Amino acid sequence: MKMKTFYLFALLFLLVILGGCFGAGSKIYYSSLEKAVSVNLSNLSAKEAIRSNWEDDKLYIVFYRENEMGIASVTTSKKGYQWVEEMTFIGEYGGFSLVENSDMFVFAGMTENKNAKQVKVKGHDHEALVDVHDGYYLVVNFPENEVVSIEPVY
Repeated sequence: MKMKTFYLFALLFLLVILGGCFGAGSKIYYSSLEKAVSVNLSNLSAKEAIRSNWEDDKLYIVFYRENEMGIASVTTSKKGYQWVEEMTFIGEYGGFSLVENSDMFVFAGMTENKNAKQVKVKGHDHEALVDVHDGYYLVVNFPENEVVSIEPVY
């Protein structure tokens, strides 16, 4: 009986080690930005709503939609393009910090009226006028926890 327990623990240990090597932590690099976006949107059964580049084309923000909305980033390196799903959300808008321990914040959302051409995003000390595409908008580099109101502009 003790030998069976030993083998069971050994097998579980081996599975944990292999899972760490080949599991969700693995990074997949793509040869192009378009490939990274199309493959991952296809896997999510989603459609791209808006794309924005930031920091001299080293980081792309992709806002996508289907049954829920989501934001992903695509980073570039010598290895290629890597898709990182940042968050999914249901509601009017959601966001995430671009860089840990930083004020740089990205958020995306949808307007109640698809006729809106822009949204005015107001913060305590900041304000931004952002284009709306088919009812969706993407705001890059607005201070986190600073959004006070979002108003459509027609």
